[in-house]
Amino acid sequence: MSESNLNELTQILKEENELYKKLLDIAENKKETLINNNIESLFEYVERDREYIEKVSELEERRLTLMSDIKDNFEIEDDLSYMEFVEKLPNHWGDKLNPIRNKLLETLDEFHIKNEENKKLIEEAVKFNKFSIDLIIENLNNNEYTYNELGKNSPRLLDKRG
Repeated sequence: MSESNLNELTQILKEENELYKKLLDIAENKKETLINNNIESLFEYVERDREYIEKVSELEERRLTLMSDIKDNFEIEDDLSYMEFVEKLPNHWGDKLNPIRNKLLETLDEFHIKNEENKKLIEEAVKFNKFSIDLIIENLNNNEYTYNELGKNSPRLLDKRG
């Protein structure tokens, strides 16, 4: 039973890594989309994100259930760090789990860096949009009027005087 747990755990970790690599690719695409201001594509990427995140959540649930079974099987206490947990397992488990875990951690680090870059791009876009809206409101508040087709005054949105 314990070897099948090891195999299932390594498979789950590999699948998680693959999903995070796909999320990393999407994050890179989102970055290009943000730079090019292509909002429609951004929504498509966000939807794909959701699909992969759901799959990651399902894998996480499976992994946590499996980890609980492994803890029960080897009589390991709760609330241990990963390294402490692996030390309580047979030696070959760590040899098999650690390389997969390290790859997953590398992928997660890259993913978090890319998401931080995207977050900054979004913040800059929001600042720019707020600035643009403030300029429009300022022009409206200057009480500068132009005539519309009915001969009535209406506020100008843009001041062409430069």
